[in-house]
Amino acid sequence: MRSSYIDITNEDIVFGLMNNNKKLESFISDFPSYDNIINHSEKKKLEFSKEKRKILVAEIKQQYKEIKISKTLNNNINSLLDEKTFSVTSGHQLSLFSGPIYFIYKIISTIKIVSELNNRSKKQKFVPIFWLASEDHDFDEISQVNISGKSLKWEKETLNQPVGKINSDKIENVIKKYKNEIIDSKYSNKLIKLIDDHYISFTSLSKATRSFINSLFSEYGIIVIDADSKNFKETFANNMKNEVLSGLCKMTVSKQIQDIKKSFKDYKPQVNPSDINFFKIGDSGRVRIRKQGSGFKIDKDSKNITKDHLMNEIADNPEKFSPNVIMRPLYQEMILPNVCFIGGSSEIKYWIQLKSYFDKSKVVFPILTIRNSAFFVNSKISKNIEKSGLKMQNFFVSKEKLLKDKLSQLSKTNLNFDDLRKTLSNQFEYFKKISRETDKSFIGAISAQEKKQLNGIDNLEKKFYKSQKIKHQQELERIEQIYNFLYPDNIPQERVINFGNIYAELGDNLFKILIKNFKPFENKILVLELED
Repeated sequence: MRSSYIDITNEDIVFGLMNNNKKLESFISDFPSYDNIINHSEKKKLEFSKEKRKILVAEIKQQYKEIKISKTLNNNINSLLDEKTFSVTSGHQLSLFSGPIYFIYKIISTIKIVSELNNRSKKQKFVPIFWLASEDHDFDEISQVNISGKSLKWEKETLNQPVGKINSDKIENVIKKYKNEIIDSKYSNKLIKLIDDHYISFTSLSKATRSFINSLFSEYGIIVIDADSKNFKETFANNMKNEVLSGLCKMTVSKQIQDIKKSFKDYKPQVNPSDINFFKIGDSGRVRIRKQGSGFKIDKDSKNITKDHLMNEIADNPEKFSPNVIMRPLYQEMILPNVCFIGGSSEIKYWIQLKSYFDKSKVVFPILTIRNSAFFVNSKISKNIEKSGLKMQNFFVSKEKLLKDKLSQLSKTNLNFDDLRKTLSNQFEYFKKISRETDKSFIGAISAQEKKQLNGIDNLEKKFYKSQKIKHQQELERIEQIYNFLYPDNIPQERVINFGNIYAELGDNLFKILIKNFKPFENKILVLELED
């Protein structure tokens, strides 16, 4: 299998993190590197108590009670009792059959970083953790899976309950369809058995997802955690109370967003904080809590409740409350001895908003890094890219720009319509200047004529490119086919396709190939060519 890399030159704030942009320094703990993570563990060691480690290990063992685990995983779990052991964490929603393949890339990125940290460090031990977003209640986001170009959906009514709690009711139909779409290859039967073993019947999607990940990655010692736990939430109860009393989350995060905007003018908050940044879980599902007058209102409940009532309920039943996307990172870092969080660019964008919230809460903010990305191509696509005269790097633009640039390359008539527009605008600006000096009332007529002429150029450009498209139709169709393979429905491949058919061909070698070729902390996208 051939591998290559595409350099990312994005100027986005997240990629500034990977390029050590000094304007980010006040919003992060440190820039991502192996040495910085190892050094950062000394700060986390001072904060994370032995009691927290006992609670963590006891809960993990309880969650793995009915699952056969590897020796490596067992050692990793027990090692969390040691004050010199730290975690590197990624996580995701409980996507059906792992959902888009970047679910797998997150796990592999975590395994790769931990492996290298343990090779470099003699004083500390690092373990990989995968955090299940089991309390999310948007079932539509996790109920679809795309395989062999088909989108399959699990149709089920969940009544807004956290997805981790739902059972396997009505899943048989989508399992049957998924198995029918798996290509016939060397490891197809192994994949079918994995799906049957973990998804045909389960009492909670959290358990099914944990056991599925364990079957795939247990040898690498990755610990899968479901944070929807009374034991964990008891340690977080005071933070939820502080949210009710002082609105600490909204106050600090809102301020940090404003500070980020001063340094990064184009920054748009990924998520804005609410007045109350946790949910209530009850008969109506996972619902919002809102301030109303001097008290509070819980969505789908007709009556208001007082501050004292809400505080008492948090104290008595912390398991009935659930942090939202802004508050969840603090919850995660309070229950884990974590030193590095690995996420996609969207996740990192909202984590960058949170450091001051962590500081005020006296919790060490982890080092942030972006997960690795990859594109898989087959030999046909690879040959077509070569025939097209383009390189893989050229496909990292919109389809419209790609086709327009290629058309300009193919066309022997090199008409530059932008130059025509510029020349025309300069001429009309001259006429406007004369009008201002002689008769200002004439400016309106000049502007109207300018608009008419520019519209004429637009129409000429459209007609020209239409004629060129017809002339070079075959070459452009080849380019479009390549683009559609890399970006199905104009979405990057990794955010659409499931890992299933690639696993059917490669089996566990898929993970070994990714681990070998991923390059953490580098702005590179891996391209892998599948063999015929």
